[in-house]
Amino acid sequence: MPSLNPEALRAFDQGAACHAARDYRAAVAFYRRATEIDPGYAEAWCNLGVDLYELGGIQPALAAYQVALSLDPGFGLAHNNLGNALLRIGQPEAAEAALRMAVRLMPGGSQPLTNLGQALLALNKVAEAIDCHHKAVALAPDSADAVNDLAVALAQANRCEEALETAAQAIRLAPDYARPRLNQAMMRLKLGRLREGWAAYEWRWRHRAQDDRPPGEDWDGGPLAGRTLLLFAEQGYGDSLQFIRFVSSVLPRDGRVLLRVPSRLARLFGQIEGVDEVIPHDAPLPPYDCRLSLMSLPRIASCGLEDIPAESPYLRPDPHEAARWARRLEVLPGLKVGLAWAGAARPHDQEANLLNRRRSLRLADFLPLSEIAGVSLVSLQKDRPQSEAIPPGLALADWMEGVNDFAATAALVAGLDLVISTDSAVAHLAGALGKPVWILSRFDGCWRWLMDRDDSPWYPSARLFRQTTPGDWPEVVARVAEALRQIA
Repeated sequence: MPSLNPEALRAFDQGAACHAARDYRAAVAFYRRATEIDPGYAEAWCNLGVDLYELGGIQPALAAYQVALSLDPGFGLAHNNLGNALLRIGQPEAAEAALRMAVRLMPGGSQPLTNLGQALLALNKVAEAIDCHHKAVALAPDSADAVNDLAVALAQANRCEEALETAAQAIRLAPDYARPRLNQAMMRLKLGRLREGWAAYEWRWRHRAQDDRPPGEDWDGGPLAGRTLLLFAEQGYGDSLQFIRFVSSVLPRDGRVLLRVPSRLARLFGQIEGVDEVIPHDAPLPPYDCRLSLMSLPRIASCGLEDIPAESPYLRPDPHEAARWARRLEVLPGLKVGLAWAGAARPHDQEANLLNRRRSLRLADFLPLSEIAGVSLVSLQKDRPQSEAIPPGLALADWMEGVNDFAATAALVAGLDLVISTDSAVAHLAGALGKPVWILSRFDGCWRWLMDRDDSPWYPSARLFRQTTPGDWPEVVARVAEALRQIA
């Protein structure tokens, strides 16, 4: 309810003016003043939450929304904002409940429907999500955001051609809007239209909140003529492991090449032919003349589906380190199978974090593999999921505490017979090493695994096990277990 206190109203109006000017810190100060004058001012509490959220204070924003709702349980906008914040911190179940309430309280609003659709997608309720987004577009047909969110939902249902056309509709509404153009790039890559996809994929730089590339001009693919090129990694470890293959085949030999990568990749990538110096992310950059992301190399190469450089292996472990791991692995009987069950969480990137939830499994999901005679399971899992307790009945050798980079992981993988991995960096590492790898793929699948095939043109040693129903990992693991029994 609005305040009846003129001082509180004045502070509220000043907060609204600062918010409109994107001075969120000042807005927070004014809204706090309004709530101090009138603690029962629900609208001020809600708006305080909005500006705290803008400043990255998700937990304080949640608290502000909850105060607003305690004062006015029928405050639809506060339910909507609460749902958004819950989704941001990876709680889609709680977000769904809040957003369903917002939809009921705001029947003519498209935004609560759009937000509910996003929460449902995170929970693999894809058909319901598409229905929500269709309703949102019906209410706001001129909203490029609403139309693009429908395209995203269609893509998650593997309705890629519809997703492409829907994204094109969003682009017609807002030609400079990067999100639908980037979504189109993903769909084209997934459908195997690689050359079109690489070109559209350059829109990713305009999609991001900030351009975090090293300064300079992009290399255009021409002769270096004695200049120094800085290649740099972006996004996840798996992307770098996949695209490093282009360095040897694409780069000219008439200049100097620097490669900047996360420290965990630096030692492994020291072997790449054509690279003069590998620079960890935390080290200062020497002078260079031009730059390019590793993930832009396929565009420079004009790489189509038929000419992916798939020679394997293109990465190799240190032979002495691999020999040490081979001796340690000798104590394990039978088939030695590496296991990676979760990707890396990115708590500060809502989209990536929610995707990681959908691509990751729990260690307990792999209990059926432990029941197979003649198989020894070996952990390849690092970071937060590594601390997940080993469930009773699952025999798992875990030496990953002493494995601190991908060169060490590569040496361990070299001594295994097979790797079973979710769609994460370990899958790319095994493929780059030429090791047999079974990749567990979510229903909609990453673009790089294409559509409706169980092999990969990127990795000849890979076999895909895809979800047939969104979110149904037990069925996937059952097929993996049966395949493992056949070779064990």
